[in-house]
Amino acid sequence: MTTVSNMNATSSSQDDDDARAKWILSTVLDWYFYSLGVVIPTGLLCNAFCLTVCILSHGLRRTTTGHYLMALAIADSLFLVGDLIRWLNSPGAYRR
Repeated sequence: MTTVSNMNATSSSQDDDDARAKWILSTVLDWYFYSLGVVIPTGLLCNAFCLTVCILSHGLRRTTTGHYLMALAIADSLFLVGDLIRWLNSPGAYRR
């Protein structure tokens, strides 16, 4: 009889661990989903500001550093737009 009760206790403990792991995973995925909703628009806004400053500043337009910053802002904006498209098409977007 003790083996049956030990198996039930182990099974119950394992079920609790599985439920806790699922809850943690769900919480992490929720944080990731909602944080992208903040990071993407903020990044796009900051990149637009960087491009505006680099274009309007006569000194930065003529330097290699200015060219590098503009290329970096454009590449980062393209990456963020790709993330935005992926974020909008994610299956988790419809269940929230």
